[in-house]
Amino acid sequence: MIVAIALTVGVLAAAMAYQISLDLPNDDYEGLVLTAAAGLLLDESGEPELDEKGRPSPVLEVGDPLTPENLDVLRTNRDALADNPPAIAGYRIPTGKIRVQKFSFARWGQKWTFAAAVIGMLLGAGLVRASASRQAVAHRESGKSEDLLAALSAAQVQLGELLEQSSAAADRHAQMPHVVARLSEVGVDLQANFVEHLAVLRSLLATGTMAEVMEAYAVAERSLNRARSTAVDNDPRESLASLAAAAAQMGDARDRLAKALAAE
Repeated sequence: MIVAIALTVGVLAAAMAYQISLDLPNDDYEGLVLTAAAGLLLDESGEPELDEKGRPSPVLEVGDPLTPENLDVLRTNRDALADNPPAIAGYRIPTGKIRVQKFSFARWGQKWTFAAAVIGMLLGAGLVRASASRQAVAHRESGKSEDLLAALSAAQVQLGELLEQSSAAADRHAQMPHVVARLSEVGVDLQANFVEHLAVLRSLLATGTMAEVMEAYAVAERSLNRARSTAVDNDPRESLASLAAAAAQMGDARDRLAKALAAE
């Protein structure tokens, strides 16, 4: 939350880097020209002057130089608008800020706001890292990562036993409904375990390592799903080949996870 707020404030401050106040010394405007129309032209009665399309006319146009004379005109106009602001539907009354073509840190009115936003982002990032570190310690102490290792090991054993049982069956075609049922159970249980432990893995593993573990698991899961779908099609040869691959790949996923956890 701190990071998001600080980032929003920083972006808003940065967006106003070329918007400066009319209250700076005249020397600070030397060489500057407007990049947006400024002021609101008023008639003798103090009402806004409108162009042929009914739009308020500005005091100065884009490209006009900020000479001392033009600055005096803008300041006088600003004060007049502040004393008697006109109501113009769909038009925002000038606020005394002008947009120029050159950036200057000294002229940037929001520089300290931006600096505070940067400090806020750094502070927020530090708090996030500290929280992640505490979570990692808590997860290590809870032993939840060991639960996932055990689930992968159990899945490998179950797939191996199912492969052995189905391969030894006298009628492998008749064995396929049982293969479908068992693979559905193993797949659902394993997926639930992974979803439950994702937060634990993210807190314990680096992003690259996490990606490697997830890819190894995804490979095994694809083989498991193929074994199930070909069993549904009553294709024992392809189903058992995929089942053998899934068992081996599940072991590989478990080994990768164990190695990754040991390295952290």
